[in-house]
Order: sequence, then C-alpha cells, then structure tokens
Amino acid sequence: MSEEFYQWAIEPRSYVSPGTGIFTYPWQWYVLLSVTNCRKIRLSVYHRDWTDPAYWGEISHEYDTPFTGEIWYIVTSNDARLASVASSWGLPHPLTDPGNSEILFIDWQHGVGDFEYWGNIDTQVRLQNIYVSTRSAVPDEEDPEWSGAVPVKGRYRWFMFAFTRGNEHIEEPPEPESDIGKYIAVGYYSEGTQFLSLLSHDNGEVSEVGGYITPGAVMALDFSPDGNYLAAGHKWSPFLTLLSRSGADLTLSDTYTLPFDGISVRFSHSGAYLAAGSTDSPYFILLNHSDGELSFSDDYRLPARCRGISFSPDDKYIATVHSTSPYLTLLLNTDGNLSKAAQFILPSTGYSVDFSPDGNYVVAGSYGTHNVTLLSHSDGVLAKVSGYTAMGGNAVDAVAFSPDGKYIAVSGRNYPYFELLENVEGTLIKVDDYAFPDTVQGIRFSPDGNFIAVAHFGSPYFTLLSHSNGEVALADTCTLNSTGGTSVAFY
Repeated sequence: MSEEFYQWAIEPRSYVSPGTGIFTYPWQWYVLLSVTNCRKIRLSVYHRDWTDPAYWGEISHEYDTPFTGEIWYIVTSNDARLASVASSWGLPHPLTDPGNSEILFIDWQHGVGDFEYWGNIDTQVRLQNIYVSTRSAVPDEEDPEWSGAVPVKGRYRWFMFAFTRGNEHIEEPPEPESDIGKYIAVGYYSEGTQFLSLLSHDNGEVSEVGGYITPGAVMALDFSPDGNYLAAGHKWSPFLTLLSRSGADLTLSDTYTLPFDGISVRFSHSGAYLAAGSTDSPYFILLNHSDGELSFSDDYRLPARCRGISFSPDDKYIATVHSTSPYLTLLLNTDGNLSKAAQFILPSTGYSVDFSPDGNYVVAGSYGTHNVTLLSHSDGVLAKVSGYTAMGGNAVDAVAFSPDGKYIAVSGRNYPYFELLENVEGTLIKVDDYAFPDTVQGIRFSPDGNFIAVAHFGSPYFTLLSHSNGEVALADTCTLNSTGGTSVAFY
C-alpha cells in the first residue's frame, strides 16, 4: 500500500469575500489518493464553523476486487456552514477533464474537511483522517480505525484553497511510478532454509532485496499479471505457496496442497486462474484465483508429471508438457472446466512450453534431435512448423518467447547451456548463445524484452543478460546462497 497522498487547489474563477456575506457557489477542491491493492477507504470528517461547535461524518467505499491506481475525490461546498460531498470513486486514471467526467454525489449531509476563517478572505481546508485498508476484513464498529486498516492521520499539512465556480481547471498529477520490470524472483536449491530470493532490477543492475522461506526447494515461479502475487511450486507439503508482494516485501497469502512436488506454475493472463503441475496424479490442477485466495476449479489427468505450462493469450487454451508420450497435451479451458483439445508427440520427454504472445505458435522443449519444436496454433489445432536441435540434443529445460514474439530463448543441460533463436517465418535460426557454468533451468524475458533473467547451476546462480535485436551480453549477476538455480519470474 502506498501512503503517498496528494492535494491540489483549483485556480479561482470567481469569488466574493466571505466578509460580505455573499458567496459564489459551488466551492470545489480536489484530492488524489495513490493506492496499491486497496480494499476499503474511509474518509473521516471534521467540520467546524463560527456557529456550529463541531460535527463529524464519514464516507466509506469498498472495492469488489483490490484496486491499484489513483482515486479522485471532488469535494463541493454549497454553504460555508455545511461542507457537502461529491466524489468520483475508483477512477483508474488521472481525471484530466473533470468538466466532462461523471460525478457521483454520495451524501449531501456529510462534511469533508475543516473550515476555519482567517480574517475575511482565506479559507482553510483539512482532511481530518483517511483510513485505507488493504485487507478484506469487515470494519469493526467498535474500532473507528478498522481492524487491519492503516491510519494515515497526521500525514497532512495545511493548505490554502481558493473558491472556484465549476471545475474547468485542475493541475495534472504526476504519473505514478510503475513496478513493471523492477522485480525478479529466483527459486533454487540450498543447504540453508531459504529457497526463494527477490531481486530488484534497475536498468540492467540487480541486487537481492528480499526472500521467503518455503517448506522446500522452489522448482517453479510466476508473478500474477498485476505483480501483486507470486506463486511458488516447491518440494515438501503443501507444494504450492502463494505470496503477496508489496514493494520488496513478500508475505504469505494462501497455500494449496498439491498431490506431490509442485514443479510448474503459471498464472492466466487475466489473473483469474493459477495452473500447477505436480509429480503425482492427476499431475495438472487448475485453481481459481481472486484477491490472493486460491480454490479448486478442475484437474486433468495427464500421462505423467507436468513439467511445463503456458496459457494462450485469451486463456482459452493451456499447453502442457509431460514425461510420457505424447509429451504435449493442449487443454481447453471452458470457464474453469478442462477438456483435451489436442495433443502432439514430441521427440521425447517434454520439459518446457510457451505460447507466443499472439497465440499463433507454441514452442516446446524436449530431449533428442529437434529438442526444440515449433508448432502453429489456431483455435485448438496444432501442427508442426519446424524443429531445431539445441545444445547437442540434450534436455531443453526452459523455453521463452520474447515479448514481440520474434525470438525464443532456450536453455538446458549441455554447453553452452543457453541459445537464442529467431523465428523467421516459421524457421528457427540460432542468432546467439551465452556460456554458463552449468545447467540452466529457468529463463524469462523482461516485460520490455531488453533483458533475460537466468537461474542456473554453478555460482553465482543468477545472471541477467541484456538483449537487443537478437544479441545477448552480460548485464549483471547476483550471488545467491544456493546450490543450484531452478526457476525465475520477471515482473
């Protein structure tokens, strides 16, 4: 949750000194809150004028799903003795044209702000309290600050506001800073108790800023599309852990008990589903995800352990690879219910899979000749386009499309352990490689495609590569307390 709150005054359009007893209505001012993962907001009100000693009221709002972004409050006063409230709740973008925006008048009897007159001209306005809750707890009537809510009392300075008629003008707020591309999660084996590290990323430089102790070695990782949650498949029960991320802080959100070791996880593009692969039957489980909570949706019995998962861009199809023939199964996801759409026989055990960003291709990593297989995809139908033998035909543990779909990073268990391929009208052509000290099991492009995060065996266990037009180079490394990097996720 962010506690950065902003207030702007409106340029005066017309007003008459309160000392004359004549006022120009309405008076308006704007307040902008910038919040992260917000569930509830309450404005606590304190109002005082020269006739009423004091009174207070409140306005509260609850979101059906956690809201991240900017929330504008438009406060209107039609009388100096009674501040009235108008509010546009939950706008996910800056209110750049308030004159054309729909304004919802919540309650004309609740004041917001503190009016006191200095002389005959100046008016002073203050928000008394704002409480923001990022939890789903119901407000406790006996606790005016709410159980689990974060009070922001005392964060406000006094501002001088001018009266205005209408809402023709407002200062542009600064764009909120995004976390996209700033965090990398790395899973690994370790002789210690921690198997997951969170790294910060800034223009090619990385550093370890946090971590989390899971029951066992982390084998698979994926961030939710909004970056607020991190799923980890791991050894030891419950085998699947869902963490909440706020900045560099990771906290437990939920768990789900898989049949056995969690070896693959992937969020749907909408964030409404989390798919997990296990080493025991039925091997593939689809979970509902809402606000950091997981619940069972469906499962599908694959021939063997599910090593890789990828959703199509519309979340309608889920590609899975597994240890027994046919090695690749494409599932149809119909509102959380699973059925087989297609299958394809890979050269050998399937280790990794990824949909292209446009959904027109599926790439799979396996073992043997043509251990990288490129398939075309159209509405659940798969067809082989081409194959490529990477790293001498040894196991390809990870494959990943670049965000533009032009390049495919592949990694595995034979020197040089990492190769970069280009998809040229369905033909896979090697354009670069990078030598690592040992097996590379986890790779992921940054959201802008300019970097590739790599988890590998052999110190330093994490490496960040820069990428530009099919060329890769070392950007930075981070030495982890690890005996082997297994997985990586880039938000």
